[in-house]
Amino acid sequence: MFSSKLRKIFRLGFIAVFVLIFLFVVYQHTNPFGRPRVYDYSLSRKINRFISPLRPKERLSRHYKDQASDWVKDLKGPLIYFDLGPVSADQKLTLTIKYKAEVSEIRFGEVLSAGKDLDYRAHPFYNAFLQDLDWEYVEKEGVFLYQKEKIFPSVDEYLTNVPEDKVNAVYFFSDRRIKNAETLTHFENPLEEIDYIVTIYKKALLGEDGWLENTYQFDMANAFMREDMLAYLFSIPELEGLIIASNTVIPKVTISHIQVIVEEPPSKYWVRAKKLFGVDQ
Repeated sequence: MFSSKLRKIFRLGFIAVFVLIFLFVVYQHTNPFGRPRVYDYSLSRKINRFISPLRPKERLSRHYKDQASDWVKDLKGPLIYFDLGPVSADQKLTLTIKYKAEVSEIRFGEVLSAGKDLDYRAHPFYNAFLQDLDWEYVEKEGVFLYQKEKIFPSVDEYLTNVPEDKVNAVYFFSDRRIKNAETLTHFENPLEEIDYIVTIYKKALLGEDGWLENTYQFDMANAFMREDMLAYLFSIPELEGLIIASNTVIPKVTISHIQVIVEEPPSKYWVRAKKLFGVDQ
């Protein structure tokens, strides 16, 4: 009698564990509640099921540990990319990247083509001059106006009264009202030559550990996807055409961490269930 009850308890326990595992797997693959998923890639040898390793291998150093014993990699080529996925058009991605840089500029963007001719949408990632610039600035909706001498109280005031007798520079920004501007990279000594800079470049956050951190948000509605995958690219202009010899000193660009937060709407069945039981009210 006792052994029969014991077998029944074991059987029920086994079924309960199986059901829980099944529900967990379903939840992981369907995300019915629309909760954000977080994927962390620490540049170690471990495989991440959402974030692919950086490529191509010949433009990267081997994995190694820094002074804090975190896994890192150095970028040694002008173009380095990684893939994310699978993704869908109704998702939103937030990418956060930790890095250190000895170069003057890095650009970052989404790959927009699948053929040999590389096409990508560039975003400002790192600019050494702007990162260290201590001029006063005003900002509106992600547009920053840096002024050697603060004259304009707002970005709009500047754009409607662009001074023609001053030197205006732009970086990842264009506006037909600025008719006498040159790109920031055109100048050899920007601190002395430029009076105003307009840009969408947002300074990277500097952590207490000395690492810089950039965050980007991408809406997948208009993204270029290949087999439900996305590709993102680091572009380092200083390494273009660089002839690598045994004694060549390559300026370091080191990546220590990539994090992706995926947001998506909840299942329509979950939304209907909440409305049915008045959860949203």
